[in-house]
Amino acid sequence: IFTQHSGNLVFSLYLDWFNAEGASNLGKHNSLGAITLVCLNLPPTQRYKVQNMFLFGIIPGPTEPSLEQVNHLLRPLVDELKVFWNPGHFFPSTSAFPEGCMIRLAIFPLIADLPALRKTAGFGGHRATLFCSFCMLKKNDIEETDLSKFPPRDHTQHLAQAKKWLETENHTTRESLMKEHGARWSVLNELPYWRPIEYCSIELMHALILGNLKDHILRFLSLAIVGNKLTDMKEKDSAWQ
Repeated sequence: IFTQHSGNLVFSLYLDWFNAEGASNLGKHNSLGAITLVCLNLPPTQRYKVQNMFLFGIIPGPTEPSLEQVNHLLRPLVDELKVFWNPGHFFPSTSAFPEGCMIRLAIFPLIADLPALRKTAGFGGHRATLFCSFCMLKKNDIEETDLSKFPPRDHTQHLAQAKKWLETENHTTRESLMKEHGARWSVLNELPYWRPIEYCSIELMHALILGNLKDHILRFLSLAIVGNKLTDMKEKDSAWQ
């Protein structure tokens, strides 16, 4: 059979939970989740249209799943993705390739809010001793702003530590490993191309629309004060000229 490669497809993976009873904190709370794929090969104006998004699964409530439960929920998706990556899927005929073509597919990045991101990717939560998915800064040093004191995570070491966590069945020992290394096993690590440190991204709503990034910059980094000083200096320079 004559085959051709027409190129790879890349999807972002999106997970989130919402209250099916409404947004009020005072009312009932029933947390449902969605596992969604978005094709990044499409133009940005077409990616997030309902007809172009792939709803892979619904996560039933009433509460959010644990990391272990998330791994089980993602298992069918990961098994399919491994086949789509190697060897890929052969389509006998398409409009562009009437004699058939082989398509390979990958997913990255993982997009979610902070709790879902850390849980799905196998990192510690934002309250953990090692709270960051990019570096090994400890929670006691959370106010540190010197980048030279942010020891970066290493991909190979992270996978080794996550695998060690997986192979340990004792809950207390797992908690100890988690506190020491900030790594847990995610089923996504079975994908040969997956790099959890690089392929995780906070979704736009919390990072920008709700102002979390701005709030962090203003409250913790005090960049508003720096910005005002720079403005004053420019005004003085203009007046002097």
